Amino acid sequence: ITVLHTEYAGHAFDFANTLDFVGYDGLCAIGGDGTMYEVINGMLKRDDKHKIPIGLITGGTGTFGQVMVKSLLKIKGIKKIIIYSRDEFKQQQMRKKIDSKILRYFIGDIRDQQRLHRAMEGVDIVVHAAALKHVPSAEYNPFECVQTNIMGAQNVVTAAISAGVKKVIALSTDKACSPLK
Repeated sequence: ITVLHTEYAGHAFDFANTLDFVGYDGLCAIGGDGTMYEVINGMLKRDDKHKIPIGLITGGTGTFGQVMVKSLLKIKGIKKIIIYSRDEFKQQQMRKKIDSKILRYFIGDIRDQQRLHRAMEGVDIVVHAAALKHVPSAEYNPFECVQTNIMGAQNVVTAAISAGVKKVIALSTDKACSPLK
């Protein structure tokens, strides 16, 4: 597994736009909405038209996940996108709204490392976008926030390593220290 860390605004775009993906069938991004936006646009604007099959998106039914999926569906060559989320209702809504034969829906929570590992079997890239992002909820439920945002992220990395995932992209969120919305 190769883990890349962004160092400046626009770095995720640069990674997605210029990295040599030879030998990789997928890409996993973990980070916030801005990072994911950069990754999607970096892939869409590649000169070589190299397309990355995305294996799994945690938090795939969230705002970012749905936007990312719609953008990824424009890319030719993606074999399968697994939407990993704990919300069956949102998965059903998404299924009705976005009709594609390459989408698969996997119910699971990033707090459950065994379930994550199972979901990641055969996956090349994981995009980790699952998190509790609303500051008032986190303030009222701090333990739940730690379990999801910290331990859940650790579970994603551990499961990715044990499942042989080649790339993990993790989104972060600015909501933890400076809420904008």
